[in-house]
Amino acid sequence: MRQQSARRAAPDGLFPEVSSTTTLGTGASAPSAEEILDSTDALLDSSVLPVSSPTPRDVLSPDTITIAPPKKIALLVEPTPFTYISGYANRFKELLKHCRRQKDTVEIVTPDDSTNPPKEAYGFRIHNTWSFRLPFYKSLALSTDFPDFKGLRVLKRLKPDLLHVSTPGFLAMTACLYARLLKIPLVMSYHTHLPVYAAKYLGWLPGIVWLSWLALRLFHNLADLTLVTSPQIKSELESHGIQKVDVWQKGIDTETFNPTKRSAAMRSRLSDGHPDDPLLVYIGRLGAEKNLHLLRDVLERVPEARLAFVGAGPCEDELREYFNGTKTVFTGFMTGEALSEAFASGDIFVMPSESETLGFVVLESMASGVPVIGARAGGIPNLIRHGETGFLVQSDDVQQYVDRVRELLSDDALRRRMGEAARREAEQWSWEASMAKLRNIQYPRAILNFRRRMRGGFARLRSRLRLIRIFAVASAVWALRWLTSPFALPAPPLTPAAAATSPSSSDQPTQRERRDVVAFWTV
Repeated sequence: MRQQSARRAAPDGLFPEVSSTTTLGTGASAPSAEEILDSTDALLDSSVLPVSSPTPRDVLSPDTITIAPPKKIALLVEPTPFTYISGYANRFKELLKHCRRQKDTVEIVTPDDSTNPPKEAYGFRIHNTWSFRLPFYKSLALSTDFPDFKGLRVLKRLKPDLLHVSTPGFLAMTACLYARLLKIPLVMSYHTHLPVYAAKYLGWLPGIVWLSWLALRLFHNLADLTLVTSPQIKSELESHGIQKVDVWQKGIDTETFNPTKRSAAMRSRLSDGHPDDPLLVYIGRLGAEKNLHLLRDVLERVPEARLAFVGAGPCEDELREYFNGTKTVFTGFMTGEALSEAFASGDIFVMPSESETLGFVVLESMASGVPVIGARAGGIPNLIRHGETGFLVQSDDVQQYVDRVRELLSDDALRRRMGEAARREAEQWSWEASMAKLRNIQYPRAILNFRRRMRGGFARLRSRLRLIRIFAVASAVWALRWLTSPFALPAPPLTPAAAATSPSSSDQPTQRERRDVVAFWTV
């Protein structure tokens, strides 16, 4: 990959309230807004990142990025990242930490109907808007921001430099309306692969996948920048007509997820008191989209292995019944130190999900020094180096899973070598670099896209007004000429002698022709 320099200062006046910048590295003189956009196009074009074999050294580090001035940011996030546990929740929490260090002003609007939901996070206000739950997915609190309009009131009072919205969701649709109404730059970050979820939960509806892509295209093309979590998802969205897509660089907390967290007590718990048996671990949400039923077939073909499910979700009861009679443990929901120990205490992490836009649990397992066998789908191939840090298999091919599980369980040296390589890989992906790129390069790019769009809109309006003026003048001139022409008024009847010498009637416009001409110019 060609090396690109990011040592560019943020353009003066990009954020009107502050005109100076502070640099981490050796800053250059401030270019114009257009120059910074043009100079960072290659950096922001995620297609230059290797898709199948990501290399951390290709990613921007925080010491090569100029710090943009403090800004006002509105976050509309659905579901809440504060009481609903998911991979994307960590991403938004790290964003808030970074914004606090950069002295930004941030306010969050999110649906949260839990008991005593938080009112503040990392020093920033949280506004909990009215919410509802879907009958087929009751674990999520969703919102349209109606009827209390908290999001609208926050935006009108805060007057943010940009609006960052998580998608897909009902709140994102409302946010599009707010952004257009109040003329605010709009950033959307895509965290749930809607077509896959729709197929899993609403597959009985004809055309549901097509409708999902249509909805994504309609709403994401209203954004000034769409952020995704892997180059694979970026390519897929672009192939379906979604424009202005970029990759939100991944990150991992390598202190929390660490091989030193391996625990004999936790391994005994995960293996149901048989710590010497081979142990497969899955950590995450227990949902239909995760393709977890496949793992029963793996257990039946590798009878010496045990399986631990760590997490909760809408399909937990169904999975407990389905895996009844197998060597499987369901631990329920874990957090904190227990979760870190669970990641580090297995032999192999299995990830059969087809719906991951990134797959944070894969990164967390790699940081814990545990090799991963993951589906070759979604964003997972962006994380795993096949044969080096883990294995990639076809998501619906049980035999491939079985073969790779046996290969790792039969070779302790290979398993240890892959775990060490996975840890080294994870150490290169820092949250600081991810958030520095987002705040200081991608957010400004969204604002510049917004300004270009606004200028383009005014130019199109002026062009249309000019055409209307030309059309009006031409119509008036033509109408005047037509009204004063010989056929504009009814002619008196001709005498027989005059009729003999007059032009043929076919040379004169008929009444229908006159009506057609008038209709054409008055439409």
